[in-house]
Amino acid sequence: MRLVHVMTVAKSLGFLRGQVGFMKERGMEVSAIASPDEGLEAFGRLEGIRTYAVEMPRGITPVRDVVALARLWRRFRRLRPDIVHAHTPKGGLLGTGAHCHGNY
Repeated sequence: MRLVHVMTVAKSLGFLRGQVGFMKERGMEVSAIASPDEGLEAFGRLEGIRTYAVEMPRGITPVRDVVALARLWRRFRRLRPDIVHAHTPKGGLLGTGAHCHGNY
């Protein structure tokens, strides 16, 4: 079972501490996607998971949001997640939008 967490900024991934290990202990393959910064890689190392950087602007940016949506869709197509747990307002909007229109 593949679980992908999506958050706009890597700093918010800290809210998942403990949850990731719990899911991994139960056989889930867990990964995380957030906008690129050093916190994303650090979280991946700390939790022992793969992380992927996808730029997701926090503000209202229609053109950049469509680009982020397409990039998320492509990443999901490669990962083929069973569950997408999208957090934060923008991460939730883009993550669920890309996953719902998956067909991967």
